[in-house]
Amino acid sequence: MRLHDNRAKDLVYTDAARTRPVTVTVIDYDAARLDERVCTRPGDFRDLITRPTVTWVDVDGVHDAGVIREVGEAVGIHPLILEDIANTR
Repeated sequence: MRLHDNRAKDLVYTDAARTRPVTVTVIDYDAARLDERVCTRPGDFRDLITRPTVTWVDVDGVHDAGVIREVGEAVGIHPLILEDIANTR
């Protein structure tokens, strides 16, 4: 996995302000097992994404740009894609 530069330092959520916490749920599975976790730190799911399994990362609430940036860095999402995620208009 290749990490990108830090151009996404200034992510800005563009919709109405939200106060609820962001929830990151990671579902990791293959033919033999299913593992579902709610993660609070990107390090909690870094090990999951390197496995030869299917991994779904569900971020509920993109209003916290810091969380979006950390998730993006953990899984290697390009900074321009992170800007698109944060721009909900």
